[in-house]
Amino acid sequence: MQDKGEEAAAGPYRPGDEMNPSHFPHNQTPLLSTLGISNGGQLVIIFNPDQTGPDHGITLADLTVTIWSDALGSMVWQSGDLASDGDVFASTDAGIGKSGIAYDLDAAQAAELTGIIGSNGGPGALRLGLSAHITGSNGGPDAFFVTTQTSSGGGGGGGGGSVPEAGSILLLGSVLIGLGTLAKKRAA
Repeated sequence: MQDKGEEAAAGPYRPGDEMNPSHFPHNQTPLLSTLGISNGGQLVIIFNPDQTGPDHGITLADLTVTIWSDALGSMVWQSGDLASDGDVFASTDAGIGKSGIAYDLDAAQAAELTGIIGSNGGPGALRLGLSAHITGSNGGPDAFFVTTQTSSGGGGGGGGGSVPEAGSILLLGSVLIGLGTLAKKRAA
């Protein structure tokens, strides 16, 4: 019997090997409406590389977003590779939640996805899927999650900026509160 997480002996992943959402739990393919996505320009995938043991590099390739019709159980759109022929991360020791690499759709992909959303029943009728291939990993808890942005067009995938740490955001918030309090005291 094969251990969980081990690659099957059937060979490497090939595009087209995906299973329709009706073959596995829908909770693994959230509705776009649940994610707060109503147009393609809002979609952002965050990759948090984190490997066990000594810090070492990994490569992320074939990062692909798929959109599935909830009613039909069939794929209606696919982004193509957002990882620009394989993004190499020389360091994977950042830890989950400490940093992340943002991937969004380019302007053409965002416009195409917005059209797909509009012509297939809206965000409440479509589910999001994600696939990727990681090489050089040693079983670390690498993670992906979806977030949204307010911009209308994608800036392209591959090597997006890092997500700020929670401590940095807290520091910024504290500074703004302090400045507000100071301004209020001066006005009084």
